Amino acid sequence: MKKIYFRSSVCRNKKFQIKTSIIEDNGEKYVVKEAVYPSGIQHIKNTYNNEKLIRKIYADENITYGTIKDGAYITKFHNGKTLSELMYKCLLNGQIEKYKEHQKIWKNLITGENNLIGFHYTEKFKEIFGVNDSDLLALPSTKISNIDCSSDNIIYDDKGQIKVIDYEWVYDFPVPVDFIFYRVLHLFYSSYSVPYSWQELLEMSGIDVKYVNIYDKMIGNFNDYVGLDREKNINYLKLGSVFLTPVFTKKSIDDDIKYVFDTKKIPEGSRVIIYGAGNVGRSFSTFIERTGCYELIAVCDKKAELLRKQGVKVIDKSELPKYEFDYIIVAVLRKNVADSIKEELSFIDSDKILWLKPVLK
Repeated sequence: MKKIYFRSSVCRNKKFQIKTSIIEDNGEKYVVKEAVYPSGIQHIKNTYNNEKLIRKIYADENITYGTIKDGAYITKFHNGKTLSELMYKCLLNGQIEKYKEHQKIWKNLITGENNLIGFHYTEKFKEIFGVNDSDLLALPSTKISNIDCSSDNIIYDDKGQIKVIDYEWVYDFPVPVDFIFYRVLHLFYSSYSVPYSWQELLEMSGIDVKYVNIYDKMIGNFNDYVGLDREKNINYLKLGSVFLTPVFTKKSIDDDIKYVFDTKKIPEGSRVIIYGAGNVGRSFSTFIERTGCYELIAVCDKKAELLRKQGVKVIDKSELPKYEFDYIIVAVLRKNVADSIKEELSFIDSDKILWLKPVLK
């Protein structure tokens, strides 16, 4: 048995902190989730028990079944493409109608089968999401609510079947459908350098913007529910350096670097800042850190404020003058997007801003 991937959720209350591994055993890969602390064992059990809820709303072929062994929750690892990857490709290529088709599938999976109900408040809802606004009453809601039905947790496997993974945050009380969609759409937008603004994605989503201020409060309260220990007055959201900290073994390093660039364009040992925290930026950063070709000073992104709330180490462009660097590498796929970023960074010497065409590894 080999462990080829590991990450831990360090920005959570101890009762929610888990460590996730991908292991390989006799040629098969499995995902293993374990509690970091004894107080988190119940959370692992709850994740396993959430399968029973998921069975009520998903077709059997969409479910990822798991087992409990020695306190760990073990599921099969699915090879394939995430819904995020498919939607990201559509947006890069301007295939808006195809993107909307994927989005429709996404929302259907959030809703589930025979799972709609008019929204009403429960004590558990108020405890977790912290709002009691009458405007939400009667909104279309899910009876069984998969809060983390993100596009990264939806996989088209090698057989073309859709698999929904990760049932950590499934609840058996009503939650507005549009809130769940709003939250996971935010995650998609913050994780991928899409060539569209947040407002444009929101318009494509069909989410009623009348309620987004309430949804933003709900997201903040949910993050506090997961990240704060109110009894001990500890804020784990601030204590952890990143929400998900990946640590790779040598075997998986190449898999983590999806894009590379021509290193001859910049002198070896230069101090660089990566602009862009999406797929390209993460690949470039990992490539630099693991090859040692340059000194990585920081990662900058226009969504810095949102990413910081998720525990990602990133700076805003307004902070760039505080740093000493030789070059800014604009880490996006398309040159026209890079050109618009260069215009945004007009207060920086243009000779220091480079777009190095990403090459898919």
